[in-house]
Amino acid sequence: MDLYPHLLKSACETWFKDNYSGLYLTALCLAGGKQITRPGILNEELPELELKISVGPWKSIFVWFKSPGVVLSPKERECMNDLRNQGSRVMIVRHVEDFKTLIHTLLFPAKEIF
Repeated sequence: MDLYPHLLKSACETWFKDNYSGLYLTALCLAGGKQITRPGILNEELPELELKISVGPWKSIFVWFKSPGVVLSPKERECMNDLRNQGSRVMIVRHVEDFKTLIHTLLFPAKEIF
């Protein structure tokens, strides 16, 4: 069993709570008071994290945590495409810095320069 995705998920959640506690709590409240993450053993076909917040054109954000170099399975790709077709943002995170960039990009999108 590859522990890297579990450790990565934990590090990303800790960073998110420490740096954006208000947003984290908002996502938690919008999830009906339930955890914003899926508890238990990670299932490769399902995202490991769902932020139940609307950002830009997306209804929610789904994140998969993967070890560097791991190739997505056909079932994962299918699930990701289904989520995208339903109006959600889907991301693959392989490093904590990827997650930080994702959150910063969602919260502070680059403005077009004319």
